[in-house]
Amino acid sequence: MDRPVVLAADRRARCAVEVSANPEPGEKTAGEELAHYIGKLAGTPIDLHQGEKSGAPVRILVGARAREEIGDLPVDDVRDDGFVLRVSPDRIALAGANTRGTLYAAYELIERLGVRWYGPDPEDEHVPTAGDLALPEDTAVINPSFRFRFLRCLFSAMVGLEASGMWQPFSSPRQEQLLDWGVKNRLNAGFWPFDDPDVTSFFGRRGGVACVDHAHALPYMVPPDQYWDSHPEYFAVDEHGELFERRANEYGIHVCRSNPDVLELVVRKALETMERDPDAGFVSISQADGQFHCRCPACLSKCNQGSLVFLGEEQIIRTHCMVEFANRVAERFCERWPDRYLMILGHHQTIPPPTIDVHPNVMIKLACSPHGFVSFNRPLEDPAGNHFIFQRAVEGWAATGTPLAYYGYNPHSSFAHAPFSAGWRFHSDIRWLHRHGFVGAEFQGEGTLWGFYGLNHVVQARTMWDVDVDFAALQRDYFRCLYGAAAGPVQALHEAFERAVVEHEPMMKGLGAFLSPELIERGRNLIREGSDAETSDDVQGRLNVLAAQIEYGGRLMGARRTAETYHQTRDQDQLKRLVRERDAVVDYINANPVDGAYHLGGIGGQRGNINNYLLGHLWGIDKI
Repeated sequence: MDRPVVLAADRRARCAVEVSANPEPGEKTAGEELAHYIGKLAGTPIDLHQGEKSGAPVRILVGARAREEIGDLPVDDVRDDGFVLRVSPDRIALAGANTRGTLYAAYELIERLGVRWYGPDPEDEHVPTAGDLALPEDTAVINPSFRFRFLRCLFSAMVGLEASGMWQPFSSPRQEQLLDWGVKNRLNAGFWPFDDPDVTSFFGRRGGVACVDHAHALPYMVPPDQYWDSHPEYFAVDEHGELFERRANEYGIHVCRSNPDVLELVVRKALETMERDPDAGFVSISQADGQFHCRCPACLSKCNQGSLVFLGEEQIIRTHCMVEFANRVAERFCERWPDRYLMILGHHQTIPPPTIDVHPNVMIKLACSPHGFVSFNRPLEDPAGNHFIFQRAVEGWAATGTPLAYYGYNPHSSFAHAPFSAGWRFHSDIRWLHRHGFVGAEFQGEGTLWGFYGLNHVVQARTMWDVDVDFAALQRDYFRCLYGAAAGPVQALHEAFERAVVEHEPMMKGLGAFLSPELIERGRNLIREGSDAETSDDVQGRLNVLAAQIEYGGRLMGARRTAETYHQTRDQDQLKRLVRERDAVVDYINANPVDGAYHLGGIGGQRGNINNYLLGHLWGIDKI
């Protein structure tokens, strides 16, 4: 029987880390991370050698250093961000398909020694008590299940939204914590705009990115701030030829895809982006958010697929106009980058598959739209609700030969921060996507969106990396590391809320209706049970966030029930009560650990977004 390979014993190191003389920045980071974490685990410093051989009994060879010395590593079997990890009696070799893969190999080894990263805050890092360290002999070739893996929570709120809705510069320490958590959990996508030198430097030290993505890229490629007054012809018009009213959030402003100057701008921006990040697999040229596509004669002439019902109205299908534009951009783009892709978005009016040819270098990201195409609380393979529409779209796009990616929600921004646990469902969905040939996935969520959502994020990241990950074991380990003696009650809490989510009638509208008074009370009781079981400050802080989300959810549902009553009776006293309850929800957000939930709290203290939840297309209430 093979003996364990001992890395440290009695607080004395038996290993050292080696990188090449001139390592890539990502490989140098891999070496530094190995030395740092093994040193913490062993309770003693671990040497890092650059370009020289150490005299340690066990030498940990990183990236190029491993390839230089070991000739029989099965590196030909790795792809995308995959890697080889070989543990032998005197050498441990880590070598990736790329620099990013080598860094992932380092994190794999560190995790095998017991370290976990289940949240972005420093106190969320789980490092076992220092002691002896050993690993079994092994040669593992590990490849990712998805080529592109992205969670929006790594950027959005922590980059920050000004009142105008535009992104602030990369600056906050919290932002770096979020991105660092993403890299450690094998997420590999960037975010548009990606020309901030601090962002570029951050990812450069971590092996770069696999793509430069944004669900709504065109408003950043054709910025309204720059062109709205000087070139109004670049933007979408209504059926009368008038510009749509300029929206506060720039990402909701559509362009005119028939304008030749818009084409030139997008081609130039796509080329500049790829030149800046030449290892990226694709650049996004996806459309703006919302249904206000251009209705000029030239754009409408390309829309010949009929209509669909969207937001309660019949809307023209826009897929052909989108594909025709993407094809023209791709023709120019691929003169320089013949093996790279452009990403477009199947969203609302562009989710139906085309009947025209799609350029072979165009990818489609299919969004599980909240407005009638899926039910947020049911697995994608479930025929409940309108999932058959999304399933049919997947089949149709796959038949065109277009590479498929996915855009999902946690569950949606209009429900942000109320308790929503769906780890098992996300695990099921990602496995379904993999079976249907998807090569990438992204899930929407905010940088402040943790607490109940933390397990969702971890499951999404780990299942995109490995669809065969054991969900039950991952869930148990998550609660063990973050909640200590409170793990049992907190796991019961998540499972109770997920049962309520999945068993509820399909959520086509009225998000959060599963939050019954009985479920809220069950949640409060389990939080109290967990608080009694584990008194450490870190765990009490995490329990406080869960408790705040439960209280917020209960208050939100109270306002929702009042809204229903008003909708049925038009009783003015109910309307006054609804206003008080609405304001109380916002005040609660501002006073408790769910602060920063700008989707419902409103940007800059405004109440507009919570109004959108309680009235509008959800409840038909005229005003609050």
